[in-house]
Amino acid sequence: MAPTFDCTKVTVLFVLGGPGAGKGTQCAKLVKQYGFCHLSGRFKPLLFSRHPNIPLQLEISYEKNRIVCLSSVVLFFSTSEEVMEKRLLFRGETSGREDDNVESIKKRFRTYKLDTMPVIEYYSSQGKVAEIEGTGTIEEVHALASQVVRDALAGKYSTKVAT
Repeated sequence: MAPTFDCTKVTVLFVLGGPGAGKGTQCAKLVKQYGFCHLSGRFKPLLFSRHPNIPLQLEISYEKNRIVCLSSVVLFFSTSEEVMEKRLLFRGETSGREDDNVESIKKRFRTYKLDTMPVIEYYSSQGKVAEIEGTGTIEEVHALASQVVRDALAGKYSTKVAT
């Protein structure tokens, strides 16, 4: 199936990782640094595009094999469940989010493993996953993520789908 958007004019980056891996924090920093448009997909990967006119209903549906625009690269923020849980519980102290409690966090980890890891494995088989160690400080992780974005914008990653 042909993509809806021309991948030579639009750069899309998937940002994946477990709950509390730092996706939201890093997306906000990358949006500010690169002027990306930040969109959120149906199954929780975060999407970026350099094109400001993509409609907000943009949805990448891996499960239905419908391609709206091909991802240049997947930024995969990895860290241990222990680190993610600690971050989420800390956030829960001030955020008011009802899902930042131990029981919900454990369920979110299971969902992450079942739903997100297959997507990461799929794109990894195409050589499109840049695994970023998300355990460091916000600035350390941002430096790593920023390098991947620079590489993606320079065309290091292919936008062709493996057949």
